[in-house]
Amino acid sequence: MESIPSYSEVGRAARDIFWGEFNDVNFYVEDEDQENLYFEILGRLFPEVRISQIFPLGGKEAVIRHVNDPVNQAKANRSIYIVDKDFDDLHGKVLAIDNLFYLSQYSVENLLIEENAVVQIAVDSTPKKKRKELEERIEFNSFLQRSIPRIAPLFCLFFVAQYFDLGIKNCDCKPEEYSKDGAVWEIDDAKILAYERKVRELLLRNNYFKNDAEFEAHMFFLLSANFQNGTTNIGGKFILALLYHYLRSKVDIGNVSRDSLCYRLARNGSLEGFVHIKEQIERFLRNTHVLSAA
Repeated sequence: MESIPSYSEVGRAARDIFWGEFNDVNFYVEDEDQENLYFEILGRLFPEVRISQIFPLGGKEAVIRHVNDPVNQAKANRSIYIVDKDFDDLHGKVLAIDNLFYLSQYSVENLLIEENAVVQIAVDSTPKKKRKELEERIEFNSFLQRSIPRIAPLFCLFFVAQYFDLGIKNCDCKPEEYSKDGAVWEIDDAKILAYERKVRELLLRNNYFKNDAEFEAHMFFLLSANFQNGTTNIGGKFILALLYHYLRSKVDIGNVSRDSLCYRLARNGSLEGFVHIKEQIERFLRNTHVLSAA
């Protein structure tokens, strides 16, 4: 089977030359597989702005290179760059560039996780069932309240693995690697403990910490300060993968795939999680006179 053709980084960066005239504002994002998702989100957030094409640049580093290119800085007044927060704030890597905007949580997926949108997917698949019945079967809030506190320590460990450059897989791990066999929507605490032992061993071996007690004190502080504030520093893709398996165990969601779940959430949700970045972008566009100040 022939592979789907994709653009090189140079090709991706040059697409706005051909399509930019059809946009009031050029929106640049990270990954190619997010193009349709962002087209849906941004079209709903900015209905007064003509957007014919979104420009994915192939990752955060490519976005940073593009925004810093002097050629692109000359047209910055109508260019908006949006990137995931990831752990950039914790690493001290957030860049202060006027037209570069960071999402308020780890990734775009985090901001799409809403109960009404999730229930609507079940309603669309089983329209003869009562919405209230589906809400009660899904128990959305119960799922999050049970899952997030158990995922948080893992992402705290992922951050530590990144920060100390331990050379082991972290945020790119598949969620199923840390879920229970036969119940892949449930976190397996034993698997997280195994990962913790690996991180601890590497840190102690490289003399980042003197002993177990020092490691545990550091982890307790880090977890309390940065990973117990909801989903802000937990990967949205990870949460959505567990949610997908959970939904399939609770209700009939028909032919909804993991890939389409995120898009359907964007289409059905309120997008309340994007209010902050929407206001930031509108302020920038008004200051550059792309949008009316009224």
